[in-house]
Amino acid sequence: MSFFQLCLLTFRKIAFISVLLILVSCAGISGNGDVSVKKQELIPIVVYKAFGDKPLIVSANGIFQLSPVQERKFRRYIGKQDTRKVSRNQLVYNYLKESIQGFNYHSDTLTATDAARDNRGNCLSLAILTSAYARIADIEIGYELMQTPPVYQKQGNTVLTSQHIRSLLYRPKISDHIGINYYYRSVIKVDYFPTDRARVKRSVDTAEFISMFYQNKAAEQIVEKNYKLAFWYIKESLKYAEDNHHAINMLALVYSAMGHESDAERFYRHGIEFSDEKLELLSNYHSYLIKHHRINEASEIKQEIEKINEPNPFDWLSIADKALFQGELSEASYYYKKVIKLAPYLHQGHAGLGKVEFLRGNPGKAGRAFKKARELAFDTDVQRLYDAKRFALAAYVNKNK
Repeated sequence: MSFFQLCLLTFRKIAFISVLLILVSCAGISGNGDVSVKKQELIPIVVYKAFGDKPLIVSANGIFQLSPVQERKFRRYIGKQDTRKVSRNQLVYNYLKESIQGFNYHSDTLTATDAARDNRGNCLSLAILTSAYARIADIEIGYELMQTPPVYQKQGNTVLTSQHIRSLLYRPKISDHIGINYYYRSVIKVDYFPTDRARVKRSVDTAEFISMFYQNKAAEQIVEKNYKLAFWYIKESLKYAEDNHHAINMLALVYSAMGHESDAERFYRHGIEFSDEKLELLSNYHSYLIKHHRINEASEIKQEIEKINEPNPFDWLSIADKALFQGELSEASYYYKKVIKLAPYLHQGHAGLGKVEFLRGNPGKAGRAFKKARELAFDTDVQRLYDAKRFALAAYVNKNK
């Protein structure tokens, strides 16, 4: 079973955006600058004849381009505003708020033109659209990768889990009477998935942001089993961030799916050696070794996974859920307990353990785990879900007495 990350917001429509004005040190990326390739390939990507010729793929700058009609509409809006009273970053935010009412949160990753035209897309699509307006308004923009409870989607043998990006719109620099720029400026944080438990994981530069776009396009093709096109998107992704461990992981998956197993292993090992975030790669490499009946090596990789000192409980939750999807109950139980140890306040760890115990034939333990999960859940819909599970368990027990 393949496993990789993709920005997915597919459950229900959510609030448009939250906005926060704070003072930050000068940072960000120029709105109008062209994007260049970040680095050359550290490890050669072999292009086999089976992958065909490189198809026409949207360019990096094309990702952020609006149609002429869309651009004229935005420029007319800006032209009507009094920029002496409202800063340009606030104008960009205001236009977003007005123009995409009813935006449909869909799993597709779209360019700025398509997102504005169709009024839909995932969180990365909305960040791209924000970037397009920021570029036209000559506003510096930055990005932050957020640590949020993961969102899962299973399609066939592929498990997708979410990443969440938010945009930072920086106020234009203001000079004093002798022409010296102030060192601190306000920034508007545009968040399309606000949640109380969201935390900033790290900042993301423009090259990595673009790499994420191509990574997501590749993920969409992998779901459709269109491995040839997925390959070319991954190759483009690694052009802008050769250390993108999600893209490296997907390249290994594509090589394996196309029968190039030695190349798949080569990239698993490369990613594991050079990436700072190894969990996803180690987990899939472990599955790769099991698939090829290399049990002793798989045991060694499992030990490597267990030695990782990763404090983020959501990373371990992803590994636990993957093990559960694959029917590896002992593995899933181990990792759910790790989640509980790291973050006993998270309902997901207890709920996962409840699923494991039910599949093991222990409805009593499952019921207690779901009860604990219910106590920790704040969302009323989630609480009702756990109540339903406990009711179903009680009915199951009574039926099998």
